[in-house]
Formats: sequence, C-alpha cells, structure tokens
Amino acid sequence: MTTTEIITALQAAKIDIAAAIIAKGGTVAAGDGFSDFAADIAGISSDATAVQAEILNGKTAYIASGKTTGSMPNNAGNVNAVSYHRDGTSLHIVPAQGYTDGSDDATVITDSDFVNTNIKKDVSLFGLTGTYEGSGGGGVVEKDVNFYDYDGTLVYSYTIAEANALSALPALPDHSGDAIPLTGQEWNYTLAQVNALDMSAAIGANYCTTDNKTHFIVEITEASGGFIIVSPRNQTTANTLTIDYGNGDVYTSTGSLNVEFVNTNELSLGIHDITLWMSSGTSLFYISTGQTYYSSVGKTTQAQRDTLLRAYLCSNCSLHGYSFYYCRSLSVVSVPAASAASGESVASNAVSLKACVIARATTTALGNAQFDSCFNLKVISMPKSITMFGNNFCSSCYSLTDISMPSTTIAQYCYRGFISKEKIDIPGTVTTIYANAFYGLVGAKEYNFTRHTSVPTLSNTSAFTLIGSISKIKVPSSLYDSWIAATNWSTYAANIVAV
Repeated sequence: MTTTEIITALQAAKIDIAAAIIAKGGTVAAGDGFSDFAADIAGISSDATAVQAEILNGKTAYIASGKTTGSMPNNAGNVNAVSYHRDGTSLHIVPAQGYTDGSDDATVITDSDFVNTNIKKDVSLFGLTGTYEGSGGGGVVEKDVNFYDYDGTLVYSYTIAEANALSALPALPDHSGDAIPLTGQEWNYTLAQVNALDMSAAIGANYCTTDNKTHFIVEITEASGGFIIVSPRNQTTANTLTIDYGNGDVYTSTGSLNVEFVNTNELSLGIHDITLWMSSGTSLFYISTGQTYYSSVGKTTQAQRDTLLRAYLCSNCSLHGYSFYYCRSLSVVSVPAASAASGESVASNAVSLKACVIARATTTALGNAQFDSCFNLKVISMPKSITMFGNNFCSSCYSLTDISMPSTTIAQYCYRGFISKEKIDIPGTVTTIYANAFYGLVGAKEYNFTRHTSVPTLSNTSAFTLIGSISKIKVPSSLYDSWIAATNWSTYAANIVAV
C-alpha cells in the first residue's frame, strides 16, 4: 500500500471513529485526532447519573462507573404490585417499588356490596354516587333477618327464605383498624339456627379487644368527678388484676378478688383510656362501674357514673348485675363471645346506649330490668338459647326497633313502652305471657301468634293494656275458637283475628 493510500485510509478511519463517538452521544471537537479519541470515548458516559437500583433487573447499561446490570424489581403485568391501607376517612393506594409497564390493572379492593344502591343517595364514595333512599344502617334495606354490628349498625339483612338458604354466615365487619382495635369472633346465631329461622330475628356481632384488655373510655369534665371501677366480683381463683389509668397510675390486686373500689379522682380533665386485664389466670372476671348495690366501701355519685363513654371488653370478662347501671353517657359496649350477662339491671337507665349484643352463652334466662329505661336503645340482639327475660327487661325503651323474643316465657312489664315496632313476632314456642308484658305498645299494629300449635297461657288480662283498636292479634284459624275462649284471652276477643 502506498503512502497516499495509507493516509487516505487513516483519514477515513478518523471520520468513522468520530462518527461512532458522536452516535453514542459523545462529542468530538474540531481538529481532534486519534490521540484525542480515548478521552472523547471516556466522556460518552461521564455524565450518566443512573445507579444499579434504577436500571431494570437483568438489563445491562454503561454508566459513569462502567458496565453494570440493573437490580430494579420488574413488576410488569404484576396485579399485586399495588397495596392499600385506610387512614381515617382516606384510602391510600401505594405502588410497589420497581418498574411497571401499565399492561394490567392492579385490583386492590373487591367488595360486591360496593354498588350505587348500597350508598346513600347523592353521597359519593371513591367516585361512586349513591342512589339508596330507604332506611337501615349503611344503606342496607331492612328485611326480616337483620345482622347488626356491635354498635347497632345494620350491616346485612335477608328475608326469611334468603336466611334459610345461606350456605355461610356473612363476614363480620372489620374493626382491626379502629382506635381500640377489635378482633371479630362470631355472630350470636349459628348458621344452623339461621337456616332454621321461621320468623324475624336480630342477630349481632361479638368482638374481643385485640390486646385482650378491657378498655373503658371515660371523660373527666370536672376536677372532683372521678370514675370508679368496682373490680371483679365472685372471683375465687388466685389471679393478678391490673388496672392501668394511662397516666402512670397502675393498680394491682392479687389473690381472691371481690369488691374493690378504684377511684380515679386524680385523673386530669379530658378523655382517658382505662384498661383492665388479668396478668395471670384465665377465669372470667366480672366488672361493675359505678353501681351501689355491691358497694362495701362507699357510694358513687351520678357525676362519676356519667364519665363513662364507651366500653370494650376482653375475652375473659363478663357483665355482672349493675355493671353499667345509670351510666348515662355510655353509648357503646362491645361484648366478647361466650361472655355472660348475669344479674339484674346490667345497663338499666343507660340512656345513651344505642345497642347491645348478648353473646352465645350457657345462660338461658336474663335478669330483671336489664335495659329498663334505656331511652335511646334501638337494637337488642340475643342468642337463640335465651328462653326468658326477667321482669321489666326492656321496659320504657322508647326507641327500640328490633329485638329477638325469648323462646318460652314473656315476663311482666317485659316490653312496656316498646313503641317503635309495628309488627311483633311471637315464637311458636312461647307458652306463658305474664301481666303487663306488652303494656302501652301503642305503635304495635300486629302481634303474630300464627306459629303456635296451642294457645299460650295468659296470666292476667293486663298483658296487652292500652292495645289499640286497630291492633290485631293474629292466631292460626284452627285455634281461633279455643283462643278467644281461653282464660283472659277473651278480654281481647275484638283484636284477635284468624289467619
């Protein structure tokens, strides 16, 4: 090759190399020669700021530090790449770290109940505007078999036929993210009991505190107004009871526990979360708050009883007589599964209480005046096992709209003043109705006895005192003649109709 040919080839190579450098994003200054090309090549990636974690996993790149293989997670087409969590009234959508190509939607919430008809009319939830205009909590249309949350919110409702056809009980509402986290335990009816229903029923949800401590939420509004806890009664097993007032004040009692007063007069003004728990032992303990009947040390004041706002019970805690007696500010009680409600006047005159769910338990009878004069109580849900209520069980509960009936006996004054329900279903197993049982139920238009195969005993002519002229006592046509001729039933012959 001649000298001229060599020079021509070198000039062509110089042009090709310069073009290649420029094509890779580098720069070549005018007049740069072979001796400059190494620096020009090194400059190609000198301004590359990417790091390994910012390059897709498995992909190779040249950066300022040289050749590298990326480590960024590849979430292309991954429908689980998005997570979510609730915070108060907000829903937070959180994408996973890494790359997504947008080829598929990430489904984070699926709920068949999230439809227009279950949302209040003109209310928008996540862009879905409601159309529901009826009654019932949470947009649920009230039917015959109603499932209530512990606070009385109606969450599911079925006709009797729909309830009979259920293959599983509906899911319990989720309260794991509440200010006081609760663990759902069970409905107070079994699936078999729901499938066998032949009349309306109020079914409730039972919860235990997630930390398995009993929480009393109290509000101290005056310096002299403390809150008194009457600690476990009839506790014979050696245990350690701890009461933590949340202000550094901790009370501990060991051994055989009976009535003990713990006064919180030292609490500052404001709202406090008082917790109680058994440090050892698993026996049930019974709580009472502000009652006087079992007092051995002194008496509480009404102001002290009025400090209690809400109560959330642990799994080994049950209610004793007078537990929430005259606690007039108490609006919510969360009751755990298998807890007993023994004694009388458990929540009488708790005028702010909205609902109560009684758990499945071994007890078959509930004491006198359990909810007497609970003026704002709307729902009482009790298990199928309850055969009778005590006298004045829920008398003067003027707001009561739903309650399950006992299976055998309706005590005297049991439903006095229960005026908010038009149709009252009486179980076919009820055998005895005592004096003034339905006294003053002026709103009731129908008493349904059509499931009976024999005439129940009416102990006194006062059972339906103040029954309206339009109110009907519906009985099976096959029993009509026997019914109107039976002792004391003849008083209501004008109201009795054959069906």
